[in-house]
Amino acid sequence: PVKPLPQGWRSWRITTQNPAQRAEQHDQIGNQVIYWYDRWRIVHHYPRPRDPAAFRADVEKLHAGGAHRVYPYLDVTLMSSGDQTTIPGESFHFLPPEWPRYGQAWMIQPNYRTTAYKRVSPASSWADFALWCVRSWIVDGGATGIYLDESFPYADTAAEHGMGYTDPQGVRQPTYAIFATRNFYKRLAYLFQKYAKGSPALMAHTSATIAVPYLSFADIQLTGEQYYHSMRKWEGDGYASYIKMAPLEDFHAEHRGAQFGLAPVILPLYKPPFSTKWPETKTTEAPMRELQALTLLHDVLVWPNFGNPQPALRAQKIKADFGIAADDVEFFPYWKSDPHRLVASADASIKVTYYRHSGQLLVIVANLGDAPASAELDAESALDGKPARLAVDAESDEPLPIDGTRIKITVPRRDYRILRIGS
Repeated sequence: PVKPLPQGWRSWRITTQNPAQRAEQHDQIGNQVIYWYDRWRIVHHYPRPRDPAAFRADVEKLHAGGAHRVYPYLDVTLMSSGDQTTIPGESFHFLPPEWPRYGQAWMIQPNYRTTAYKRVSPASSWADFALWCVRSWIVDGGATGIYLDESFPYADTAAEHGMGYTDPQGVRQPTYAIFATRNFYKRLAYLFQKYAKGSPALMAHTSATIAVPYLSFADIQLTGEQYYHSMRKWEGDGYASYIKMAPLEDFHAEHRGAQFGLAPVILPLYKPPFSTKWPETKTTEAPMRELQALTLLHDVLVWPNFGNPQPALRAQKIKADFGIAADDVEFFPYWKSDPHRLVASADASIKVTYYRHSGQLLVIVANLGDAPASAELDAESALDGKPARLAVDAESDEPLPIDGTRIKITVPRRDYRILRIGS
């Protein structure tokens, strides 16, 4: 990678501050908590808390409950131009005091937003205002991270932003504020280095927009919303299949993050309207397990905000019990040659990724096909010549039979099994 990954990132458990986010169907506090704006905003996309003391109390409570980092929400390119408040029990129109003075200077051009919030540019003084707000989140509110939604620039023709150009026909054409966005991220990173706990602090919701010039200052890459149109147009049987929508090469390129030094996280997109169209995505485990067949193979974390969270929560615990955050954990992905010849044989639809630590293996056996498939593993070489004495299905804790040195398993369609193997 171009920079080191955050230490211990594989043991991160990402959750949302509840009850602000209704989607999460569990009450666990992760060690990385996104502090959603529903909880503290006055109106959508206004970055000043309505009650700074309550903001700080929430952040302190989350830290006391086990959160190593708390990430309040900021949209990099949206600002409210006035809206009806969403404060429970109250109803009034709120006009951010900054908007009448600075709003026109902040907006990208042309500004296609017809809602109460407008597209703004980090190439304008919006960047200074947003950074001033974030400094207050840190110094006055105790924030230790930031969630950056829509973390990419939009097309802009505003000459006062240094954007756009006039073509030979006299028509104004847009450009993108790549370097201004980079400077914005650099200044954000500085704020957390100077006033908070340093890295990892910047969680950038990139979807498929992996623009390294500015993301080089981020620590976490959040993807997943790029499947919105694929899911909307889905015509297959039942709920949309991640395995069908994301071929392995695509998933590897878009979601890994590690090649850029970014801890990779994915957001399942089983939220409205898709959870309404396919209610089984919330009530059954199969949809989340299919997604995790891909994430576990690729060493990608899941933010279980939509869909049934239980498979993701189980996988998090299994990894933690294995000691996945240890510095000496070795990672052997399916796309590289198997140095230990762990996979003795397998059906074509089977892929195997595994970790090695303290004489133990944590093995992900995923079946990406449409029918059950089998694999045969021989762990002796991976255990430094020691025969496997213990093989367990890590989700059920059921022991697996060992035939000589071989372990034979069957994996259901579009699913996975997690094995613990030791000498």
